[in-house]
This record gives sequence, structure tokens and C-alpha cells, in this order.
Amino acid sequence: MVFDPEKTKKAYNIPDEYVPVAFLMLGYPAEDAEPSPRHAERLSLEETVFYGEF
Repeated sequence: MVFDPEKTKKAYNIPDEYVPVAFLMLGYPAEDAEPSPRHAERLSLEETVFYGEF
């Protein structure tokens, strides 16, 4: 996680029974916005997808 769920819960008054797991940014980019230089870089599925018995 790239954010602290407990700080997020406190900042946004999220009840204890909920755990924030992600942010979804909404809006429009600035007119002069450009993609990050790493925008097109991707990891392989083998590096990002994990499954197995629990």
C-alpha cells in the first residue's frame, strides 16, 4: 500500500469497520499535461499475478 489506511480513516472520518485499500482519482488533466515517461512500462503477468492455495 502506498498510503496509511489508519491516517486515511481519520482524515476522512471513515468508520472502523471499513478498511480503505485504494484511491480513485477523478477529474480532468491540465491542458498541458503529458503522460509520465514510465507510462507505457509494464511488468509481466508472472511478476504481478499470484495465486495458490490458502
